[in-house]
Amino acid sequence: MKDLAGNAQDFLITGQDNVAKGTVKGLELAGQTYFNNVPVLDRMLPDWVKGFGISANYTYIDSKQTLYHPFTQKYCPANGSFNNASISVYGCDTNGLPFTSMPLQYLSKNAYNIMFLYDRGPVSARLAYSWRSRFLQSVGTNGTGGGDGTSSDPARAGAKDVAWGLPTWQEATGMLDFGIDYKFTDRISGNFSASNLTDVVVRQTQQQFIGNMGRAWFEPGRSYRLSLRYTY
Repeated sequence: MKDLAGNAQDFLITGQDNVAKGTVKGLELAGQTYFNNVPVLDRMLPDWVKGFGISANYTYIDSKQTLYHPFTQKYCPANGSFNNASISVYGCDTNGLPFTSMPLQYLSKNAYNIMFLYDRGPVSARLAYSWRSRFLQSVGTNGTGGGDGTSSDPARAGAKDVAWGLPTWQEATGMLDFGIDYKFTDRISGNFSASNLTDVVVRQTQQQFIGNMGRAWFEPGRSYRLSLRYTY
């Protein structure tokens, strides 16, 4: 492109782009049974115990993002460079070295749920524990990005103009919940439920060359709910 005087000029044009594609593969295992469905136990247990059961599932997910135009440079470029589109997907460390791969956001590699059941007569109760491994939340957002990283390129050693963006993760979390329903009559029933009985604190970290640094801690707290339902 030329200017008004006819001299050749280079221009940097930025805009939205489909930077990467994502792939997901995995498996899920699940099962549920009540004690009265287990051979031998159904003849040994008293009636009130036969209402107990167990339900469980496990999920494994392997996800990744692949750049349409792979980032092959050994060092992260200066802020505003034409070839740093991968910073929004993989990110770049504050020391000027790129992260080379990242999973899809909000997908834990491992997760499981286990629930103890009771259904007998007017009573239906559940005690459930749910757990998931750490997962990627975002890259270079909410204060985890900038343009003053230190260059690791020997040709630009010490330069403080590198565009950086750090991955933010939610660390592994498990919660215990409880709920019970009681049917007083054909029309009247009640429910009591409690969430996060162990009062778990959710921890957020940011990935950096010095290690996974604590960034934020969230305490959702315990919650309780009591209800009475009447059916016309």
